[in-house]
Amino acid sequence: MSGVPPLASSGVFSVGDSVLINAPREKVWKILLDFPSYEEWNPYTRTCTFVSESGSAIDDQTLGVGKLFVSRANLPPAGLTPPRQSGSSRITTLDHDNFRVAWVTPGLLAWFLFVERWTMLTVVDGKTKWETFEVFSGILAYIVYWVHYKNLLLAFRAMAEALKSRRSCTIISESGSIVEDQTLAEGKLFVTCVNLPPEMTPPRYKGTTLDHDNFRVAWETPGFMSWFVNVER
Repeated sequence: MSGVPPLASSGVFSVGDSVLINAPREKVWKILLDFPSYEEWNPYTRTCTFVSESGSAIDDQTLGVGKLFVSRANLPPAGLTPPRQSGSSRITTLDHDNFRVAWVTPGLLAWFLFVERWTMLTVVDGKTKWETFEVFSGILAYIVYWVHYKNLLLAFRAMAEALKSRRSCTIISESGSIVEDQTLAEGKLFVTCVNLPPEMTPPRYKGTTLDHDNFRVAWETPGFMSWFVNVER
């Protein structure tokens, strides 16, 4: 493969989505590449398992160019329920420097249905933009379009929202900008990721206790806001 995303017009049809996430690219990238954790949050692709050419699971479940994996998914998305569909893909691009990953349909099936999926992370206005799209080619692509086009749109939207929530909490400075050190510590300020309307500001908290010996952590509402509503967890 060329390592260059295909044009949408190069296939029978394409589908994709994007979302802005208030978290560092490195953090979102780590979540995307952690295939074993997909079953914890991804309502579309429920599991991804790297396999040998014979189809048996392999020990090394980290991404790598040329590696084959089996994904199990739900079309349409159905929350965190067991997957209903499955398919195989091969990693063709894994660009850590530019935060891009891609995979394609492997083997003989590609003659009838060739699917190329790209996922990219960029920075927009200080936030991470997650963008993914699939280009479908081949005679069977017409059937997929007729049966699953709307389901694919729903699936990518569900994954976008779930990924936005999965990034959990982001450590920020007092001015509200994201800091490089995302490790927890007492006194650090963080913003939580919860499902709120876009016009609402996510709540902020400050760490008050981080007790590794006794496995305890606590935080509370910071600043003047605590005069009106104080939340301690």
